[in-house]
Amino acid sequence: MKKIKLWMLAAKIEWHWWFILLVRQKGNSLLGKGVPMTSQKLYYLNRNLSTHSTKAIKAQSAYSLLAKSVR
Repeated sequence: MKKIKLWMLAAKIEWHWWFILLVRQKGNSLLGKGVPMTSQKLYYLNRNLSTHSTKAIKAQSAYSLLAKSVR
């Protein structure tokens, strides 16, 4: 059962990191187009980025704790 949980956590981590990279690309694109740093679009992108970053870090911590107990 722990191996399945590890697999699920790994998938969750990968999904969050994929989303983080996607948001960063969108942000870089907007900045390249000259959108001001105080724009509403960048605010929402930053909020999504922060949310997914937090979830990825928590999932990575849970993964490392669970991986130690499997060995």
